[in-house]
Amino acid sequence: MRRLAWARLDTNGRDEAEVVRTEDGIVVSGRSTEPRYDLSYRLHYDAEWNVREAEARDLRTGQRLRLFRDGEAWLEETAPRPDLQGCTTVDLGCTPFTNTPPLLQVALAPKATLELEVAHLLPLPRLHAVRARQRYTNLGGGRVRYEGLDTGFEAVLTLDVDGWVQEYPGLFRRVA
Repeated sequence: MRRLAWARLDTNGRDEAEVVRTEDGIVVSGRSTEPRYDLSYRLHYDAEWNVREAEARDLRTGQRLRLFRDGEAWLEETAPRPDLQGCTTVDLGCTPFTNTPPLLQVALAPKATLELEVAHLLPLPRLHAVRARQRYTNLGGGRVRYEGLDTGFEAVLTLDVDGWVQEYPGLFRRVA
């Protein structure tokens, strides 16, 4: 088991995650708080960090979003989500944790890039998922450039020796 925690840098808040390896893969349970929401999440990956299921719940409003991945197909509860077909993982916009699994799946050589499409779970204005394109570039020395290709957002993430996000400039700093 591994416990991780990040302090928010842009607002008063915190994100905490517990990573547990099971016989069935990896289960991540977390909670992300800030003034606008109080979100709990549970992510289920197989042993190679391929996402199988993602669930998020806003503890203030009771809103819940649950996605399942079956190969290329995605379901929200039991309804097909063809707009997410081809997405390879999830990214929760409220935690730096979800930046790590794609990097653990693919050991990026220095200067190498990884482009992927993700099911991006966003807590506001309501809990919802959209398709997003992302790029990671290994800058060496434990630094990776993250780019939101649809938004133009860019940040250089600092990782620890195990690949977990230490610093997400302007947004998060690891505290545990």
